[in-house]
Amino acid sequence: ADASTSTSASVVAAPITAGTSRLGVLVVYATHAPIFADSDVELVQLLADQAAVILESRKLLDAAALAQARAEAARLKEDFLSSAAHDLKTPIAGILTQAQVLERRLNQQPVDARVPGGVARIIGEARRLSALVLELLDVSLLEQGRLLTTRE
Repeated sequence: ADASTSTSASVVAAPITAGTSRLGVLVVYATHAPIFADSDVELVQLLADQAAVILESRKLLDAAALAQARAEAARLKEDFLSSAAHDLKTPIAGILTQAQVLERRLNQQPVDARVPGGVARIIGEARRLSALVLELLDVSLLEQGRLLTTRE
């Protein structure tokens, strides 16, 4: 463009707001300098208001989807904890029972002096593991709101 030629442009801007939050600005630009009428300004503001509604709706949909994803993740975690605790209880009970049977037999027929200590250790660790599994199950039930408590 020639520097001696003056060109003028026109701009109409309308705020995009939702409540008291400013989300942006809608700008209408014309390369030539028309004179915008009041109805043009009102139309731009109407478009800006519609843009605000769309942006807020999208924000709410995103928040709802995030909340739903978090709830689903929490449910899956609770289901896993509950399933794992229930699945671990049976083999632990079997180990503990067998160790206790061995302990009774050893008390009736003494053998190598190291064996009773080993069996006692198995029983102790099986009881500890059983207590941990029960705590895991309690946490799972508590998170699901299904844990029944009694006051002592």
